[in-house]
Amino acid sequence: MGAEDFSFFAEKVPGLFIFLGGRPSDVPISEAAAHHTPDFFIDDSRLDLGVKAFVAMTLDYMNNR
Repeated sequence: MGAEDFSFFAEKVPGLFIFLGGRPSDVPISEAAAHHTPDFFIDDSRLDLGVKAFVAMTLDYMNNR
């Protein structure tokens, strides 16, 4: 990821980068617009999946410190 700064932050503090996806299910991967373009679109109908994943990781981290 040539333009991603996350790796620089992760050099200083522990970090995690996950891909949850947000492409509409009726759009083939080959036709999905790239990030940071005017045509980029996220299907937020499954935003709950991201929230559940974040909460689960947070609770796991807090319970295993």
